[in-house]
Amino acid sequence: MSTPPSRMSRRRLLQAAGGGAAAVAAGAGVWAWFGPEAPLLQVTDPAREREAAAHGAEQAFLHVVAHADDSLYFMNPALEQSVRSGARSVTVCLTGGESDGRNYPGPKSGERKPPSDRAAFVRARINGLRAAHAVMATGDPLSPWDVEAISLLPGLQVEMQTLRAAPQNQLVFMELVEARSVSLPRAESLRGLWLGATDGLPTLLPEGTPVQRTFRYTREQVIESLIALLERVRPTVVRTLDPNAVHAPHQPPPTGDPKLRGFLYYDHQDHTSSAYFAQAALAGYWGRKHSRPTVVESYLGYELGALPNNVDLSTARRKGELLSVYGWADGRDCGDRAGCGDRKVGGSAFEGWSRNWTRSTRLRAPGSNSWLRPLKDGRLAAFAVLDGGAVCWAETAPGNGSFSGPHRLGGGFLQGQIHVVSHPGGALQLFASRTVLPARNHAHRRELVTALQSGTARNGVPAFGPWESLGTPDAAPSKSLETGFPVAVVGQDGTVHVFARDWRGGIAYRSGAQGGDWSLWRQLDAPTTPGERRGGCRASSTGWTRAWTPMGWCTWWRRALTGPCTTGCRGKRGRYRSPRGRRVCPSRAVR
Repeated sequence: MSTPPSRMSRRRLLQAAGGGAAAVAAGAGVWAWFGPEAPLLQVTDPAREREAAAHGAEQAFLHVVAHADDSLYFMNPALEQSVRSGARSVTVCLTGGESDGRNYPGPKSGERKPPSDRAAFVRARINGLRAAHAVMATGDPLSPWDVEAISLLPGLQVEMQTLRAAPQNQLVFMELVEARSVSLPRAESLRGLWLGATDGLPTLLPEGTPVQRTFRYTREQVIESLIALLERVRPTVVRTLDPNAVHAPHQPPPTGDPKLRGFLYYDHQDHTSSAYFAQAALAGYWGRKHSRPTVVESYLGYELGALPNNVDLSTARRKGELLSVYGWADGRDCGDRAGCGDRKVGGSAFEGWSRNWTRSTRLRAPGSNSWLRPLKDGRLAAFAVLDGGAVCWAETAPGNGSFSGPHRLGGGFLQGQIHVVSHPGGALQLFASRTVLPARNHAHRRELVTALQSGTARNGVPAFGPWESLGTPDAAPSKSLETGFPVAVVGQDGTVHVFARDWRGGIAYRSGAQGGDWSLWRQLDAPTTPGERRGGCRASSTGWTRAWTPMGWCTWWRRALTGPCTTGCRGKRGRYRSPRGRRVCPSRAVR
């Protein structure tokens, strides 16, 4: 149901309509208040803290991760801003992350390898995560927690920890066994459970847990447990790991189980599978009545190691400091013989083997540069994704700065962002990416979708026709999961061209007269780009399509969007060569 018109500042509109991308941008601003200037164990500027707390009271965050350190590596600094805002912040860790059960820095440390004790190592990792969250919330790594066993589903128990000094901060541990390998196929794992290679996945009891015994979860029970947690938290923002992991150019490990066969990916199999379970739970949650709309943000994992760093050094140091708390680098005494942190991480996060994860934070949805568009009468309309559907905020009069909404526009289980283009007559067309979860009659896949404006409702909100599937450049369902987010342009003749990254890492496109009657998918001729796995693309109505490849920024040029596509890549001087050898600067053409 639409809300009455309300006066919104431009900043508020950016936060609302920008969805996850705007949330990250806002988080970067908040970080400047709290992070780089503040010592690790001191929270400063009470006025700013109160301001953030007042805003945070309207929000609730749920973080779904596979291992205890995932949110610290891949979701910070956004995680810390959520914790410090005063909003409710809950993190659920699906696996115990027991690994080999040895809590030591590794053979290069010169230490003697300790005996394996998985129950103790899981507890040490829990203690490290508690300490890092306590520092984010209170500044004190030893701030006490209240621990209890709760039932999200009848007959099953999980461990819940609540920070006594800031009880809106909670940690939930399901303690399912982990894959114990980044990529080796293993039936007894989250991936095996998702793919049906096993009917149930057991838990591993950490040392000292209040949970009474081990359990065995079916695939449906993991999903229903997450739905129960969603209903308990009623989050406005859900953060997950990456559901669209990118394959690596190597042969996958062999397996005799056909259900476990697949590509080799850069990311950890537990990360990807945890995101799948989160998506399935969100689909179930959105299918039931709830009072608050939800934004979903999905964060890249190990793929960060293959990408340029994108976090400033002061923010990266703060991430490293919190990971050092998690890693027990200070040797503090927490009173638990199992250990007070994960010594495999220790104090190495900023300068050591995992430094590229610490120095980057990236959303899978990179953020659309075309989410705000003028309507025919000059009013502005902003578009985003809430509860997996497209929504719109419409200005009530041209230039008055007052927006009504959000108004729902359909398009179930969309991901991340909306891209909007304007036709010559003023009609709008929406483009988005949709996840299709596996079922008996169809495979797990991703598809691109579009909806064309059909008119304007009485309340002044643009009305759209049915959402139409554009498919993906790669027909194979497993390859379609790597399809990039769509960008589109409209030519002077009204032909719409939609572009997306394909499985091989190149750029594919479809064209449709007046936004319909679509051609087949075609690939743009590209240089050798074995891993243009790393970025999306941008396009402009002047004829440029631009994408990041290992060779640098590459630009495809189409004269008036009707001639053949040709390619130019940035040279050492930072310029681009057009097909005729003329030096050009595409930054002026690509927006």
